[in-house]
Parts: sequence; structure tokens; C-alpha cells
Amino acid sequence: MKKIITTTLLPVLTIAMAILAFGSCKKSDIKSLKEMKQDERKAIESFISRMGFTIKDGAEGQTEFDPNVMYHFDNDLYMQVLDEGKEAPELNKTKINVRMEGFYFNRERDSIVVFNSLTSGGFQESVFRYIHTYNDGDINFELIPCTTGANLDAYVCQGIAFPMTMLGNGARVRLIVPFRLGPDNLYSQGMTGYYKEVEYIFRK
Repeated sequence: MKKIITTTLLPVLTIAMAILAFGSCKKSDIKSLKEMKQDERKAIESFISRMGFTIKDGAEGQTEFDPNVMYHFDNDLYMQVLDEGKEAPELNKTKINVRMEGFYFNRERDSIVVFNSLTSGGFQESVFRYIHTYNDGDINFELIPCTTGANLDAYVCQGIAFPMTMLGNGARVRLIVPFRLGPDNLYSQGMTGYYKEVEYIFRK
């Protein structure tokens, strides 16, 4: 009888232990928000070093920009202004057509997700409405979803909208977008966006 019990229980216990071990291993792979931020900080610093960007502190409401400098704002967005544009957007009214080119990266590698509606054809325009001035933690844009064809609506995010608090129609920028300001669908992966160029054109 003892032999039968031992023979029966051993496989069950072995499977149970394997499940527990697998579960604990998977749990340890889940990073906390603090760990994700630390990893991202290292990834961004390494990326900036490789790209040779000159970094200076930026401020909300800034009106003057050196085109050779990438400004780092309090919300952790990095922005290099290639063209300041003209008239500023009107709150709750202006619709902004955005075209963009870039990729997402992490500590391990660049170009994990690549996108380009700036020079590649075949994409419908992505449009958002500027809804209010920015306060840290707020969302100051409203996506107007594209209903037909291929589009890059998924990459329109708070990091993309923030420059419109300081720039105008026809502006062009280069951005490093931390995952906290990036697309919702990439947030949990902790990936950082490098928008090599974003162009903003106002539309009626």
C-alpha cells in the first residue's frame, strides 16, 4: 500500500513543484514601475551618447530654441526644434495633421518598432485636436481616429502633442518620448520612442 501511495504521489508532487517554480520564475520577470524607469533612463542616456545630442534643460512656455540643442523638459520629454512653425493652435478648435518617422527602442536594441508616414506613401493622415494647455500628468490632445486605410494613429501620444504648447503650424521637431508619455499599447513594455522627425500641419 505504501508503495502504491508513493508511486502515485511522486508524479503529482513533481508536477506541482514544476508549476510553482514556473510561476515564481514568471513573477520575477515582471518589473516594477521603478525598475522600468531605471532601465529606460540607462537606455536613453546610452542612446543620447551614441547619437551625440547636446542636451539642455527646457521649460514650459519656452519661446526660443537653438536648433542644435535637444531640450529636456520636466515631464521627461526630449525635444529638438527643427522649425518653430507659425501661428499657434487654438484650444479646443485646431485640428493638427501629424506625419512622423522613427522607431522604438530599449536597453537591448534599437528599431524594435519602426514607423514612417513622413516619407513613405500608403498611410492616411493622423489627426488630433489640441484641447487644452498642458499640465504635468494631463492629456492635452484628442485623437480624431482615421476610419479608412493604413495609418499611424497608434503612435500619436502625449509626447507628440506636447510640442504644440510652444510651437505652431508647420513646426518640425525631433523627439525622445519616454514610455510614460508614449502610446498606451507600448506602455507595459517600457519602450522609448525616438521620433526622428514629426511634422505638424493645421487643417480646417
